[in-house]
Amino acid sequence: MAHLISPQTRGVFIIAATPFTDAGEVDYESIDTLTDFYMSFGIDGLTILGIMGEAQKLSAEESLAVMRRYMARVAGRIPVIVGVSAPAYDPMVSLARESMQAGAAGVMIAPPATVKTDEQFFNFFAGACRALGPDVPPLLSQAAETGVPSLATLQDSFAEAARAALEAALRADMGDSWTDRAMSFFRTQTGARSLTPREGSDPDAILSRAEAALAKGDLVTTLAELDSLPEVARTAMADWRSTADQRLSAITALRELADTIGG
Repeated sequence: MAHLISPQTRGVFIIAATPFTDAGEVDYESIDTLTDFYMSFGIDGLTILGIMGEAQKLSAEESLAVMRRYMARVAGRIPVIVGVSAPAYDPMVSLARESMQAGAAGVMIAPPATVKTDEQFFNFFAGACRALGPDVPPLLSQAAETGVPSLATLQDSFAEAARAALEAALRADMGDSWTDRAMSFFRTQTGARSLTPREGSDPDAILSRAEAALAKGDLVTTLAELDSLPEVARTAMADWRSTADQRLSAITALRELADTIGG
């Protein structure tokens, strides 16, 4: 029975090499020797077909043969993680399924070199999770189907949501004096608010700091600031907050998945 990896998986997983003969062919007999050598040190697991495993130099048939040779030699004694990275999803899925059927504990996936931004990073892994099937965190499965709001979308929509939140807060607390009430009325009519971050615990100050954090891409700080808004203002921003929470939760789940499969 295969030892499946999980977030609780711990220990030393050797990054295994793929040996070659002088003629440049895969040296399958040396795979057996290497496996025995690695296991003689009491390792907790083995990772094959990664960068050290020269996976990028192997054909699909060679990768499959290397995986099967390692799996046969290990014979279920320790968990084996198989690198299945590929330029396209089809060969990745094919090797992943063959590996799991052979008794692998899990697979390791790395994005191609063309993936540079957070959005590209997430979209690649979301597509990989969708291609691999249902055995991924539920949140990522949902995100793969519906997509995740981009940081740019949240930044572009913040101003309107902030104006609505500030208006709600001002209407709920117009102040005691005539001057306070007049100023609050003016601000609710004009939508005037601070565009640079400032100190203070009033809704306008909180929103100014939240927007500044969002501009830097710091969604955690943004949401922490919004938590301190009065209830009426939080209610007015509920839709924006829900969208932001969806992105943060998806990125968090993605990082947890990456930690699990990437060690």
